[in-house]
Amino acid sequence: MQLNKNEDMMLLDIITDQLIGYLEEVVSQREEFINKINEYTNKIYKYLSNSEDNLQIKYLPSIKTNYKREFVNKYKYDIITGTTNIGAHRDDIEFYLNSNYIKTHSSQGEMRSSVLSVKLALIDFIYDYKKDYPILLLDDVLSELDEDRQNNLIDYIQNKTQNFITSTEINGINLKKINDYKLFTIENGYIKESDNNEWKL
Repeated sequence: MQLNKNEDMMLLDIITDQLIGYLEEVVSQREEFINKINEYTNKIYKYLSNSEDNLQIKYLPSIKTNYKREFVNKYKYDIITGTTNIGAHRDDIEFYLNSNYIKTHSSQGEMRSSVLSVKLALIDFIYDYKKDYPILLLDDVLSELDEDRQNNLIDYIQNKTQNFITSTEINGINLKKINDYKLFTIENGYIKESDNNEWKL
């Protein structure tokens, strides 16, 4: 349509009408999912942080009402830019701690705890629906948490799921908190397993 002087708005209307039905379903499912996850996330955040702070995820649809009118108003702009500038692919989520936007009002520890809370919430969510825990992968997370949050995280995930935790520094991790674990290191491209704190190939 960018190259054709005769823009076929009728074609755009037909496509838009067909896609709006799918858009409404996607938005509805996303809102339902975010509401469910919030129930898990807030409880987990309180546990990890030893606080009564409230963590909330908000879903931000790019279109709130009257989908057809919003799309029609963007037709000309969409043709110029060569893309659809509103819709489900443009939706977003934001995180709030005690009604404050986390990205601008929270510490590094609070942001890290918020991300972890969402990750752990997804694990609990999956278990409630599948009755089976997924494998949890945590990449260099413990080094960014203070000792209390580290211990709370370890307590929360123990005996729930199989965990793979990477770290560049093992000395900062309280291994006594972990009931059953295997320790590996990578040196010169080789993976080594520990045996009574000594490394073996």
